Amino acid sequence: MCNKKPKTKSSVNNRGMHGVGSGALTCDQISQLGHSVSQLEVSKLQTLTAAEFINCAYQLGRVANFTAEQWKAVADVAKNVHIVLL
Repeated sequence: MCNKKPKTKSSVNNRGMHGVGSGALTCDQISQLGHSVSQLEVSKLQTLTAAEFINCAYQLGRVANFTAEQWKAVADVAKNVHIVLL
């Protein structure tokens, strides 16, 4: 489970979104982004796997400034998790 303490805002800003990479989004990356997670593109949020979503659902639910499109992407991933668990 992803219970790592997020990096400080300044260390995230120094790295920017470069630490996210081109593969599937992970819970560790979300933790490292801290408050900058709200800057993730919808297409990147859609790459969350069921396992990564489950591990990071609490952190994702605490994001206060996602756009409606970002929340829809997170909701779509959540629906896929439900299907996988059935």
